[in-house]
Amino acid sequence: MTDNAIAAVGAKALLENGSEFMSLQPIVTSGHRIGVIHVNHKRRVIQANEPVFLEFGAAYQRYTAP
Repeated sequence: MTDNAIAAVGAKALLENGSEFMSLQPIVTSGHRIGVIHVNHKRRVIQANEPVFLEFGAAYQRYTAP
């Protein structure tokens, strides 16, 4: 699975469950990129036993939270 696919699943779940918009672009990083803050997914295939960092932001009545 790629980091893009995980970002899509997370964004879809938030929007389907009531988020009005994404308060920030989904952040999904893995492997050697996990320690770099605020980088975006880039079609990287996630390897077995590799750590993955996820950050998603939702909005409800214009209140936002990552």
